[in-house]
Amino acid sequence: MASFINSSQDSGERGKAAADRIPEEFMKEAILIRLLFLLPLFSLFAAPIGNPAAPALLDEGLFIPDTSWTHVQVGYTQEFLIQKLFRPSRTSPLQGIRKATLSGNVEIAQVIWNIRERLNLQLEAGPGTFNWSWREERQTWKGKTGVGFFGAGNGTLILLEVKDTTLAAEGQAGGWGGAKAKVTLDGAAQSNRANTYFYYWQAGASLTQKMGLFAPYLGCLVNQTILRVKHVQGSSARLRSLIITGPFIGCTIGAGTVASLNIEWRGWFEEGLSLSCQVRF
Repeated sequence: MASFINSSQDSGERGKAAADRIPEEFMKEAILIRLLFLLPLFSLFAAPIGNPAAPALLDEGLFIPDTSWTHVQVGYTQEFLIQKLFRPSRTSPLQGIRKATLSGNVEIAQVIWNIRERLNLQLEAGPGTFNWSWREERQTWKGKTGVGFFGAGNGTLILLEVKDTTLAAEGQAGGWGGAKAKVTLDGAAQSNRANTYFYYWQAGASLTQKMGLFAPYLGCLVNQTILRVKHVQGSSARLRSLIITGPFIGCTIGAGTVASLNIEWRGWFEEGLSLSCQVRF
């Protein structure tokens, strides 16, 4: 009887030890799957941010050895702005505007200068088109722009690294313009063309967790965007962001290699989705 009890205890201990030996990679994959299931809970809500831990994600280069203190990366981003809400600024000639929104998409090319795998300085440029609309005195005004030019500058700095966890900060400023919009009033085309442009700044911070090839991240951002629409009703509108802060969440695939892919969702202050890739030289 005592032998049976001892045998049972040994079996229980062996089972517990086996459970404790669950591969760490399996646990990381389980956490990643949970994060991916949580993505749809955030509304598709600034200009693309990317992974703030990007300065340290690509460990290898095509030409420049990884022992160098600096290297260059290039990237491409497809940005989908689903909806951003605006309100009239205090200096806007048109103050009766309600339910103002902006949507559109931009194709962005990026050149990135990396310093000691802790700081990225980035220039972005590319073509884009946008649509705007608002309500005023029971009328709906809408505009659809031609192709304009987007440009921005971006800086990303890693503040702290503890094993595979990274705390980083990001700042960016830029704008879009150079195209006129076709205007409609309650669906009827208007003869005038409205000059449309916007400019913005944003700053935020995030935590990134490396899990093999995957590097999911979660952060918070402050964004302020000014939208100008001229030559509407013989006047102009100056609008600013209705909501200026919110979360962003994403995941980078390819950490530790020469190239990476990234998907990002943003929330509250701007409904948006971006897909991007980067290559280290």
